[in-house]
Amino acid sequence: MSNLLGSGTHKAVSLKNEILNRYVGDYIDSYGRNLSIIREDSTLKFIGISLPTVKLYPESEKRFFLKDFDVQFEFVNDDSLILISSGKIDWTAKKVKQKPVIILPDDILDKYVGNYVRMDNNSDIHVIKGEGSILKMEGKTVPPMDLFPTAENTFFAKGFPFQFEFIVDDSAKVIKMNVIGNGKTVCETKKKN
Repeated sequence: MSNLLGSGTHKAVSLKNEILNRYVGDYIDSYGRNLSIIREDSTLKFIGISLPTVKLYPESEKRFFLKDFDVQFEFVNDDSLILISSGKIDWTAKKVKQKPVIILPDDILDKYVGNYVRMDNNSDIHVIKGEGSILKMEGKTVPPMDLFPTAENTFFAKGFPFQFEFIVDDSAKVIKMNVIGNGKTVCETKKKN
């Protein structure tokens, strides 16, 4: 790890996509929070539940900074990072390996396809079938994303620190989809008939 320094002046440098892609993934920090790093153009973007979504600008191959804040993200290697705030380590995070993607038969995927309504703001979410075992989701308050199955009723989206769990009633009819972050339901949706 390089020496911990305060902000001073930062100068963004250009990194190849292959380098940026090394750091993309889901992480769990030292507080147990789920975090994601995604690539956006020539920068990285940090996403965390109840944390601000921010762009990370590279100043070296392993160190990134926030504009206008004394905060740096340092990637110790390809699977862990340190957040440095005002020259001191605030927290660390370790990259988590996703559960393997599984193949689901069309009849299982087809029952998840449909329109859902968010219980917190009544906005619509649409789930359609993609290629293979992928579902596609989008809505006014949800960016378009591909959902990959890790269990018969559980999916994840690359670059988002959430799981999507489809809930069925006693007759095996899908009634809702829960969005889970940090082990808790953060959003419930009800399937429209």
